[in-house]
Amino acid sequence: MRPLRTRHPSRVSLLFVVLLVSLAAGPFAPAPAKASFLTRDVKSLTSRRTADILAGAAVLGAASLLVENPDAEEHALGRGAVDAPADVGNIYGSGLVLAGVTLGLTGTGLVEKDPDWVRAGSEMARSLAYAGIAVTALKVAVRRTRPNGGAYSFPSGHTAAAFAVAPVLARRFGWLAALPAYALATSTALGRMEDRKHYLSDVVVGAGIGTAIGLAVASKRPPSAAEPESVKPSLGLGIAPTGLSLVAKF
Repeated sequence: MRPLRTRHPSRVSLLFVVLLVSLAAGPFAPAPAKASFLTRDVKSLTSRRTADILAGAAVLGAASLLVENPDAEEHALGRGAVDAPADVGNIYGSGLVLAGVTLGLTGTGLVEKDPDWVRAGSEMARSLAYAGIAVTALKVAVRRTRPNGGAYSFPSGHTAAAFAVAPVLARRFGWLAALPAYALATSTALGRMEDRKHYLSDVVVGAGIGTAIGLAVASKRPPSAAEPESVKPSLGLGIAPTGLSLVAKF
């Protein structure tokens, strides 16, 4: 078995920046939170929801094997209205770009003393780190040849990374950030197929891995004075003189 070589320096840069960003978030996090964020991440990553998402991605990935056609995908995605978004997504999903976005969010939060921005950067960094570990392990285990003849096709690391940060941006900044984040993640998947770097099944499974990890890391906000950790989202039925009503607490 040949050793896995680092052909893309951006991956090394990404891991380096991820580490820096995670450490940079420390000044804004309470001492208990700094000690337990890894425990919370592991708990969320091993939840039933994560397992369900990964199982769904595996089923869709297996189904994709029956219909994927790199020649047809390159032809369809390399022309018309889809070509430009696919090219943009191919760039967006790279390690350097996503690491830059992560570092930019954290740096802005540190300068503006905004803990939400710093936490968003920390969550993105952790999501990228977890996705990178999962993708690398699968690449080495499966060793699938790319449509262009390269090595380590399955799953798509660019797609997993793009989908890993999208849930974080959606949770922290709402739908105004969610729409472009998921659109760019989808464009990344299309771009990887258009560039013959991945098969359809590669990007489907990569999207599932990234989504599961991003949702797990961004599933809970850190506790604050205004939002005690003991308060959990709930939905109940309220009774008033005027009738019945639904009462939601977040």
